[in-house]
Amino acid sequence: MKIRKLGVALVAAAMTLGTASAFAQDTKDSDPNRMCLRSTDIRSSHVVDDQNIQFEMRNGQKWTNKLTDKCVGLYINDGFSYNGSPNGDICANLQAIKVLHSGNVCLLGSFHKS
Repeated sequence: MKIRKLGVALVAAAMTLGTASAFAQDTKDSDPNRMCLRSTDIRSSHVVDDQNIQFEMRNGQKWTNKLTDKCVGLYINDGFSYNGSPNGDICANLQAIKVLHSGNVCLLGSFHKS
């Protein structure tokens, strides 16, 4: 019986976490160090410089991510690729990007509303 209760509790916790990350872009007081953006909701991205990427969402909101360090070649090459998490989220301080042409790998930092 204890195992079943634990299983139900884990499922409920997972559902709560999934909901929190899915709507993080709409929450004004989200922790910018832990929030995620749904990749399906991103309309476009713009490389601002070697340490900042702006994401424009389908709903018109804009989020800027400040990478943890300067990412050499990001601005010059003006492009990057990434693999989203299994649920399609792009998460602060967990997601790596790869600069096109140079192959440099850099870590996303925190998100801030632009």
